[in-house]
Amino acid sequence: MPDNRLFNIALITSYPLKLSTGSGVVRMIVHYANALQQLGHHCTIFHPHFEASSYLNLAVQRLAFNKQLPENLKQVDLLLGSDFDGFTLKTLPCPKFVLNAGILADIVQFETGQTKRILNHLAKRECQNVRQADLVIVPSQYTASKVKQYYSIKPEKIKIIPLAIDHAYWQRLQQNVTLKFKNFITILTVARQYPRKGIRDLLFAFQMVAQKEQNVQLVLIGGGPEWEANRFLANRLNIDNRVLFVGDLEDQQELARYYQQADIFCLPSYHETFGLVFLEAMFFGL
Repeated sequence: MPDNRLFNIALITSYPLKLSTGSGVVRMIVHYANALQQLGHHCTIFHPHFEASSYLNLAVQRLAFNKQLPENLKQVDLLLGSDFDGFTLKTLPCPKFVLNAGILADIVQFETGQTKRILNHLAKRECQNVRQADLVIVPSQYTASKVKQYYSIKPEKIKIIPLAIDHAYWQRLQQNVTLKFKNFITILTVARQYPRKGIRDLLFAFQMVAQKEQNVQLVLIGGGPEWEANRFLANRLNIDNRVLFVGDLEDQQELARYYQQADIFCLPSYHETFGLVFLEAMFFGL
C-alpha cells in the first residue's frame, strides 16, 4: 500500500470504551485511533455499550458483540482488531491486522476455575483471529515470541511496534494538578487487580515495610476480580489503615494527581506484555 494514501480504517474492540473495564486494551485502541487520525486517516472505533456484572458476563457479551459486527466493515480500507476481536470476519476485501497485546493463552496459567475455562475458550478465538490476519502487531519481543509459541504464527507475519504515551497530554494533566499536603511516603500501584498483577504479594511485602516505617502509605488504583479479596487480606495483615484502595478511576486528571503525589511506583506483575503504567510512572519521575 502506498505511503501517501489516506485510508478509511476501522478499529474493533469488544470492550466498552471504559478504562475500568477494558484497561490497557481500550487505551491502546484509542491511542492508535488518535495517532492514525493525526496522520490524516479516517478512523472509526467499533465498540459495544454494556455493563458487565461478572467476568463470565463480560466474556459472553464480548463474544456476542463479535457475532453481530456490522456488514459495513467490509467497506473499509483496513481493519484493525484487538486480541480476538474480529474473529468472525473470515473473508474480507481489505487487509485485516490484529493488535495483540494480551496473549490470552499465556495469561491462562495465572488463573483457576471458571476464569481459567473462560480464558481457554477466548484464547481459541484469539488464535483463530491472528491466524486469519494479514499482520499481527505486538508491543514487545516477549509478545512476539509468545504469539509464535502458542499460535504458530510465522515470524514474517509479526510486527513489533512498542507502545507509548502522549507526553503533551500528560503534561497538560500534570500542569493542572493540585497537590495536597502529606507527611508520609506514598507507594503507588495502578492496575486491574487480577492474580497475575501480584497485588497479593505487594500487600505481604508492604506489611514488612509498615512494621519498620511508620510514615509509609500504599495506594492501590484499579478494581478487578481480586479487589475484595485483597481488601480482606489487608485487613487480616492489619495494614488496612495504611493501604488506600481507590478502586476504578476514570478521571485521568485525578490519576495524574496520584502519580504526582507518589514517591515510589511498584507493580510486581508476573505477566506484562508491555505495561503502559510504567511509562506513566516514568513520566512523573517515579
